[in-house]
Amino acid sequence: MYDLKIQDFANIANRSLSTFKREFKEHYDTSPGKWLTARRMKRAKAMLQLDSKPIIQIAFECGITNVSHFSRVFKETFGISPSTYQQDWTHK
Repeated sequence: MYDLKIQDFANIANRSLSTFKREFKEHYDTSPGKWLTARRMKRAKAMLQLDSKPIIQIAFECGITNVSHFSRVFKETFGISPSTYQQDWTHK
């Protein structure tokens, strides 16, 4: 939910950036950035199902400060815009 950079995660893990990325890839079979984006999108999808909060607030609570970036990545991930997804769930 925080807008931390990969370097911040490497610092928290007490690793250099390159070591952190390499070890992360070995363990999770994906890059830290892709993993983090996937987790954020999964959380956003769940929040859109449960909350009637504005899209911008949900994006922010998922650690994404640029709402147009959030909308684009959500649509690339799930094939539907976050606003349409939220509307579809509220009408079920």
